[in-house]
Amino acid sequence: MSLLRQDIKGLVRDRTGGSALEFALVALPFMLLLLGLIEGGRVLFYHNALSGATQAASRQLAIDNDATAAGLKQYVSTQVQSFDADRLTLTFVDTSSGGFSYRRIVTTYDFDLMLPILFDFEIVLQNESVIPLL
Repeated sequence: MSLLRQDIKGLVRDRTGGSALEFALVALPFMLLLLGLIEGGRVLFYHNALSGATQAASRQLAIDNDATAAGLKQYVSTQVQSFDADRLTLTFVDTSSGGFSYRRIVTTYDFDLMLPILFDFEIVLQNESVIPLL
């Protein structure tokens, strides 16, 4: 019985491997935080790029009133090289309100996460622009 107690006391006093255990406990949350920050940065980058592309599409539509949604989608895809054209949706609608006519342009992009195993949810980025019709 005393031999068992000595072995247990020896294990409790043994400090070798403590750093490895601490690293194992801290590394996983740190890596998840780091990957989350990288994904958050990518989402902000794509949202900013989508905003600029929507502005470019609205300027193109203001110049060319006969433009189609497919033509504007092609124009937006050439403006932003990092976009996958299959995930980009561009629509525009002519409406009027209060005696004013305007065109509302809506772009959406289905954002794909780098690590879908860790973050299993869908992010749809959307941006819109409104231009007056003269």
